[in-house]
Amino acid sequence: MILRALPLALLLPLAPAAAQSGLLVNGGFEQLQGGQAVGWPGLGPANLSSTVVRSGQRAAAIERDQPGDGPSWQQGWLPTVAGRSYKLIGHLRCDRFEGEGWGFPDLSITHADWSTERIAPERILAACGDGQWHGFALRFTARPGGTRVSFGVFGPKARVRLYFDDLAVIEAPAANQPPSVSATVGPLAGTAPLAVSVAAQAADPDGAVEAVFWDMGDGSLLEAAAGDPRLPQPRTAPDHAPRLRRRRRGRGARVERSRSRIRRRPRSRISRARARRRDLRRRA
Repeated sequence: MILRALPLALLLPLAPAAAQSGLLVNGGFEQLQGGQAVGWPGLGPANLSSTVVRSGQRAAAIERDQPGDGPSWQQGWLPTVAGRSYKLIGHLRCDRFEGEGWGFPDLSITHADWSTERIAPERILAACGDGQWHGFALRFTARPGGTRVSFGVFGPKARVRLYFDDLAVIEAPAANQPPSVSATVGPLAGTAPLAVSVAAQAADPDGAVEAVFWDMGDGSLLEAAAGDPRLPQPRTAPDHAPRLRRRRRGRGARVERSRSRIRRRPRSRISRARARRRDLRRRA
């Protein structure tokens, strides 16, 4: 069986990869002064990575193989206006979080009355070990006195490989802005089962895309934005339809799905992708 494909090209406009810091200073850790990250007291060369980064040239890094306290870093107080809604946005890559000792990854805000709101640690740990960057967003209402942002590790967990990049605090818009995605697939033709390479990039101007994955339409999933799946010859159904899906955290999310059909014919083809949108309610 021969599979032919038309190019799977740009589906929707692609937003910039790096988030804007908004009220935060140096949310991408690019600015240094005396070897320290501007705006983040105590964040120096030992905790800055130039090899594992989401965008730019640096990311904050916690890498250790023995129990130890923290570390964590703070910035504040940010001039948030009491009663207004804001979003804390951050991108994390968790390669390892295991071993003796208790603890959890922390990305949080603290109000002037010392109450704290944070990204649920179990959400971060659920994505640990896949070698991917994941975006997280926390919507909060500011209280009098401003807001402080904290990130790092809470507790002495032993073996940690945790990275932070592109942090931001922005005022939440009244109307939700949709995310954007681009995707490519190749090669364009071959014999079934067809080995292809897929890749996707997604961005959200007022939130965070937590994960990108491919539903190959035959019951298999590629739990990553890019990879090399094999597309089998359809058996029981007339066709199957690979889809690009994204999980987005925040309120009023939209999900775009790119569909490519592989039809059961002697010279079937993967048709040009069609983007479909479906409004979903999202948490936080």
